[in-house]
Formats: sequence, C-alpha cells, structure tokens
Amino acid sequence: QRLAQQYDDALLTLRRALALRDDFTEAFAEAALCFLGKADPANADAPESLARAVRYVDRLVELDASRGRLPSFVELQGFVLARVGESSRARRAFEAIADQGSDFARIGLAILDYRQKRSSSARDALAALGNDPGRAQATQAFARGLVDAIDDHANKEQLRDAFARQELGLWQDEGRLRPAIVDE
Repeated sequence: QRLAQQYDDALLTLRRALALRDDFTEAFAEAALCFLGKADPANADAPESLARAVRYVDRLVELDASRGRLPSFVELQGFVLARVGESSRARRAFEAIADQGSDFARIGLAILDYRQKRSSSARDALAALGNDPGRAQATQAFARGLVDAIDDHANKEQLRDAFARQELGLWQDEGRLRPAIVDE
C-alpha cells in the first residue's frame, strides 16, 4: 500500500499490526516511510507527518538496538533526520554505521557536509566512493552523479541587483548607459 502511495490505508494496517505486537520493527520502519511519504510540502499536515516519522524511526532504532542494530534501520533514521533538517542527529546516526561499511551512510555524511557549506570535503568523499572499484556499480554511479551536480552548482554564478538607481522611473537609457569600449 505504501508503494502505491496509499499512505493512510498502509498506516491503518501497520497500526493494527503494532497493536498485536508492539516490537514489530519492520512495521515501525514502514510507518516511518509512510509518514515521510505523506510529508508533501503542499499538505498542511506535513510538519506533523515529519514529526511522526521521526518518532517512529527513533522507536525503531531503540527497539532494534537490543537485537543487534541492523544498519538499514540506522540508515533510515539518518535519512529521516536529514530530511527533517536535524543535521547533527542525522550525522550521529550515519557516523554510527559508516565504519561498518555502509555506503548509504557515507553518501549521507557527504550530503550533510555539502548542506553545511563544506563542498570540498563532500566532493572528495563522493569522488572516493565513485572511483572505488570495490563498491557496487550503483553506488559508484550515484556518487559520480552527485560529484557532477556539485561541480555544476559550483560553476554557477549568482547575479544580484541591489536596485541602486540614480533616478526613479528611468526605464530608457536614452543613450547614456553604454558599455565602455577599451581599446588596448
């Protein structure tokens, strides 16, 4: 149901499952993903959906910690926290599993670096992943794509106009505003 974007129906089913067994970690994971899916900025209840996604994923990781801590659940926690904007908590989640070989966590850490204006460290980390022959091809391709996006963004110029005009209402230059020609 979640994959068909029928989030309310999926949540109803998941709540029933959790009512029967309140330690069903996979149901918590699915519920967190449903609430993320419902968090469309166009919806008025998007902030509440994001808050619920965080609560579900935090409970999921708490439950799973006693069982051996699956990296995929911690990856999901980092993803949800990054999406909500809790960068420091997302970083802690990703760092907890990056050393266990999680490419998802490494990419997440690089994206957080980029968000925090550390473009060069993000680019270096992603380039290392993209050029590592020991990584899955999908991981390499995704990392390379992110490097290309960072490079593209770095090459863009931001133009600003302070609207500092000498005369208000002047919309024709009447020959006064010409580029200076410099002949060297």
